[in-house]
Amino acid sequence: MEEKRNSQRLEVNLPVIFKSPLDDSISFAQTLNVGKNGLCFLAKERVPIGQRWPFTLELNDGERFLLQAEIVWLEEWPVLVMTEYKMGVRLLGAVNSSFVRYTKF
Repeated sequence: MEEKRNSQRLEVNLPVIFKSPLDDSISFAQTLNVGKNGLCFLAKERVPIGQRWPFTLELNDGERFLLQAEIVWLEEWPVLVMTEYKMGVRLLGAVNSSFVRYTKF
């Protein structure tokens, strides 16, 4: 598979919080890696490719980033008796000053 990223990724496990695009319930995920322009996370809920929505990424020290993103790829990820979804996310910006702080992270 050809590498399409234009920035390096850091393998890190951080919590992601987002509203479901289907019913506005709160959903949780975990990052697998993060980069300047995108990230990959694992979630219990499938989010459609092309979906744009805000999500919150929380660092271990409690700092939170409220970011805008778009799902660019999706892969089913079997975990024991259930299926989770591995998703690639392209960052579009931030809801507030979070994007500048995130890029410094």
